[in-house]
Amino acid sequence: MAQYEKMTFSREKLYEEIWSISTSGVSKKYNIPYSKLKKACIEANIPTPSNSYWTNISMGREVSKEPLPSSDMTEVIIQYGVKDKEVPPPAVNVTKIIEDAVDQSHDLQKIELKIQPQHTYVEGQRNIYDRNVLYNEVWNEPVTTVAKRYGVSDVAIHKICKSLSIPVPPRGYWAMKNASQPVKQIPLPEYDGPTQKTGSKSFDDSEEKSESDDVLSFLSEDERIRLTIAAQQITILDDKYKLHLKLNSHKAKIKAWRASHARDEFAPRNRDTYRRVPDGEPFLYNDISDSTFPRVYRILNTLFQYVEAQGGSVNDDLSLMIRNEKVYYSITEGQDQVPHVLTKDEQKQWDQYERDKKSRSWAYEPKFRKWDYIPNGKLRFSVKANSYFRDSETIGLELRLGEILIALFEQSENVRIEREKREEAQRKAEEEKRQREIEREYYNQEVEKVIALENEAKDYDLACKIRAYISAVESKGYNDETTLQWIEWAKAKADWYDPTVAASDPDFGKRNHTLDEEKKRPSKKSGYSFW
Repeated sequence: MAQYEKMTFSREKLYEEIWSISTSGVSKKYNIPYSKLKKACIEANIPTPSNSYWTNISMGREVSKEPLPSSDMTEVIIQYGVKDKEVPPPAVNVTKIIEDAVDQSHDLQKIELKIQPQHTYVEGQRNIYDRNVLYNEVWNEPVTTVAKRYGVSDVAIHKICKSLSIPVPPRGYWAMKNASQPVKQIPLPEYDGPTQKTGSKSFDDSEEKSESDDVLSFLSEDERIRLTIAAQQITILDDKYKLHLKLNSHKAKIKAWRASHARDEFAPRNRDTYRRVPDGEPFLYNDISDSTFPRVYRILNTLFQYVEAQGGSVNDDLSLMIRNEKVYYSITEGQDQVPHVLTKDEQKQWDQYERDKKSRSWAYEPKFRKWDYIPNGKLRFSVKANSYFRDSETIGLELRLGEILIALFEQSENVRIEREKREEAQRKAEEEKRQREIEREYYNQEVEKVIALENEAKDYDLACKIRAYISAVESKGYNDETTLQWIEWAKAKADWYDPTVAASDPDFGKRNHTLDEEKKRPSKKSGYSFW
């Protein structure tokens, strides 16, 4: 807790000390904030030395001391806040917070089993709404919860409350209440109309409950309980807690990038096809103003602690690993569009143009943008496509961290489903490619086998023709030795051609019957022999 201290100086003494050891020297000597000391000097009309005064003294030059003006004030009183010297708090142990809350939740569940909430009588498929009872219900539980119990939509409950003049909690009421923020219950106003109303059920409340329970059905029971408790317990961590290592690293990246990449704070941030993200630009640099970064870091620091307590981790690019899935999100800051105010340089260009056009008809008119876009500090946190959480007039993102935490885990399931779809599609594509390759190889093998069969059949046909020719020669009755030798030689060649015999030839060896004729036909040798 901050305390205040007050120091009183003689006006002349303070003047002499400032001109002897400098304003900053006096500030350090008495441990007074420099800004407070400077303001006190201005109010007491005490002149202070310029920077050049001390430079000239260090260089041995002559300097003149500005005299102390006369004043009715004789004393200068400086009051300033002093922070208590506190021992730095230990690092927040989110895991222990959740474990303690889980232990307590089991006891609460036992109590809730014995005490059922009071609700209006339900007769068959029709509800009877009592004004006083319904008023207590909508202020003790969210309207969506009350609606499920009646078996109707939350829109129907709002309509019934309006018809019975029952006020309902405003937007953000339950988030603020869960975060222990002060909330105000609107009293039930006087009303002369009927106090009861009947209406039909639109669905079975037990079925609707089961559908609601399916929101986190992808988690085990223990994981679901822990995550639900964490979402209920999460509260923003202030600046006294140590910043996450990944955020410290990100701050350094932002600082380094800013040093070499000037940014127009008042330019629109929307990027289209022609304004892509430069290579190496850190996450959030284009989306968040410098003054809003501390708030964004507090939000992310809190979420990171709770994600890690659930077994997740943070990547270098500040994306999250949740249930072994990479989850991306975006944070953007809103901008207000206001008419552009010319800068000093732009005003000089315009003034020059005004002068030039009086003497030269071809003077070039400078073009400046019509609008400035001022960062307004309102944040929007997007987890899923076409879905986001944003600051409203009554509630900020800090009070919706539980919803964001749940959304991040839901997105991890969406990412898993999409990843498995891609992997399955890739597996199918690879399997189809493999099958096509098998079919291609099989087809080519069949082609080769058919060609081989054709070649073998041609060899067999040739062998049959040779044997028929031999038979014709034998039928002529030639019995001379030369003819008989030729017949034996021709029969051997027929056996060499015949794939069913596949005899080896002493000159040509084994014939490969499967090859085409050009490759297996004997060819003459070329070249010269020297004896």
